[in-house]
Amino acid sequence: MRFEEEAAITVGLPFTVVLLAMCVCLYMGLRHEKIYVVEGGTAS
Repeated sequence: MRFEEEAAITVGLPFTVVLLAMCVCLYMGLRHEKIYVVEGGTAS
């Protein structure tokens, strides 16, 4: 049982980092979109 738990953590941790990076990028993109579309800013 211990081997399965260690394998799950070993496989899941890098995936968690990737998901966190995707969430940060999505937030940054949506914030930029809000400035561009809603507030009438210019694209940079």
